[in-house]
Amino acid sequence: DAAEEEADPEAVVQTVEQTEAVFEGLKADTAYEISVKSVYRDENRELFSESTAIVLVQTETPEIGEVTGLSASMVSDSELAITWEPYEPELLNADGSAPQVLYTLYGAETEDGEYAVLAEKTAETSYAHTGLPEQTTRYYKILAVVTVDGKEFTGPQTAAVSATTDQTPEPVQTAPEPTAPAKPSGGQTGGSTSS
Repeated sequence: DAAEEEADPEAVVQTVEQTEAVFEGLKADTAYEISVKSVYRDENRELFSESTAIVLVQTETPEIGEVTGLSASMVSDSELAITWEPYEPELLNADGSAPQVLYTLYGAETEDGEYAVLAEKTAETSYAHTGLPEQTTRYYKILAVVTVDGKEFTGPQTAAVSATTDQTPEPVQTAPEPTAPAKPSGGQTGGSTSS
């Protein structure tokens, strides 16, 4: 009796009666080695040919699209609100589940300036940029980070959007209430009369 060989957990084995095979449920952006052997079976035995030379094939790298609906708006003299639409990937994991979608948000002081990460790999679809000076303009870009079959793929950054914080209102100066002249107190004033 021949000892049973342990199957490679990543191996995909398919037995077909034709001269072609279609493999489904493969992982994205993954290399697979394919070889073929023929099998002869009758009621008494099963014979295998030698395997062909290995052919290396690579599944496609998913194309991640651009996040839509990015907008920025003024909240106060120190805060801006940034929102965007959820990104809906058109692909699934090999097991049929939906991939994980996260977002990385960038901000800059000028449209063509250096953009720094404000929120990295967040699942949220909004961000509050607080602690800004009054009447300050900031520019924002965002991209999607999609995890498919355990690998991360990033989409392109969006075009920049901007918003400006409000002006701090001046304190309101109120004029003092006018006061009425004081009324005299007590009885009559003036000289006394004698009879």
